Amino acid sequence: MRGPQSALWGSEAIGGVVAVEGVGPDAAPQVMAEAGSFGFRRAAGRGNLGSGDRFLSFGVAAQGARGIDAFDGTGDRDGYRNLGGLLSAAWRLSPSVRVGGSGFMLSGRSEYDGYSPFTYLHADTLDESRNRLRAGRLFAEAGDRERFYVVASASLLGSSNRNFLDDSPVNRTSATRRTAGLEGGVVIDRHRLVLALDAEGERFRASDEAYFGATDQRRRRSRGSATLEWKSDFNVLRADLAIRHDRFDRFKDATTLRGSVVAPLAEGIEAAATYGEGIAQPSFFDLYGFFPGSFVGNPSLRPERSRGGELSLRYRSKAASMALTAYRQRLSNEIVGTYDPGTFLSSTANADGRSRRRGIEAEWRYRPLEWLSLGGSYAWLDASEPDVSTGQVREQRRPGTAVVCSWMADADGSASGRPSRPLGSGSIPTLTSSPQSD
Repeated sequence: MRGPQSALWGSEAIGGVVAVEGVGPDAAPQVMAEAGSFGFRRAAGRGNLGSGDRFLSFGVAAQGARGIDAFDGTGDRDGYRNLGGLLSAAWRLSPSVRVGGSGFMLSGRSEYDGYSPFTYLHADTLDESRNRLRAGRLFAEAGDRERFYVVASASLLGSSNRNFLDDSPVNRTSATRRTAGLEGGVVIDRHRLVLALDAEGERFRASDEAYFGATDQRRRRSRGSATLEWKSDFNVLRADLAIRHDRFDRFKDATTLRGSVVAPLAEGIEAAATYGEGIAQPSFFDLYGFFPGSFVGNPSLRPERSRGGELSLRYRSKAASMALTAYRQRLSNEIVGTYDPGTFLSSTANADGRSRRRGIEAEWRYRPLEWLSLGGSYAWLDASEPDVSTGQVREQRRPGTAVVCSWMADADGSASGRPSRPLGSGSIPTLTSSPQSD
């Protein structure tokens, strides 16, 4: 989903939301392996026990590459490797009570070219970062999603990052996030009302090992929110409206809105309009991060804010789907990098003015045979950001146009015949659509 979505998905949902729908508990076990140039390797596997009302799913994946020398082509290669695992389980205690949990871990190591500790210039160094992330969530759900339900959940996330230069420790950061949530919903005729309450606490810790603790940081912050959503399905249109209020202990409180309307025009043809607002807190590293001689954080940063909307027209049948979408977005208080030539230090700041993005996206998909699917997409983007001396300038690392063509054949001829969701589908989200959103 393009654009800001904080009203439904909270802080940091400022540019868009991707819903990842994993395989169900009845999916068959699977293993895969890949290899490529520059020493690239990837392998993964998954499986499950039980099914339906009582199941356990698990998976593991590894990936790595020798990499290339990104500095001048004559130095050492900078590679990476990652290892990840996940586990989820659910158990229906009765027809109206369900409990479960999920967790995952990630461990990674990345090599890169940093800065010389003597000249402070970009150099072919032996820098590397070692990262770990672990997260888990427990939930209990009671009721019927089609009538009345209540969900209580709690989650914990912990991450750490250690930086080395030629295997000598430089500094490390770590953080934890604890979240508790309570959500309830009721369906009355064609209307659905959902109320969700969330509380979140974060802690950040930075320690250096090369500068005798001069850069040590101990920070914490908290946030609470309340979200009310109304969703309705009339004969002539579907509508959704959500409002969320966030209370921050470090920043000014914020209220965000989101609204959607989808109207059928003819058999298989419908039009949709969406408006959304977003907010994103500065990261702990933006606020307090520190690399001696190169980077220092800015504790005076303000949260980023955005708003935007889109209009789309789409067609869908059993064998084909097409969508055409136009969108427009505005971003203010954008957090950007700065550099002081007097101190040779980089930092962060809120940019003056607004970043602007507008674009058009089109997608089509056609299944001429049960086992064959053809498709393609086109995207045009005009993105600009404010510049102190020249006004609006083209935003870097944003492609102006993109064209994709694809085909897919099912070897066993078991294709369902249902085309994939088009880019402009704009399906109206709901707080109840992703109970595993953590």
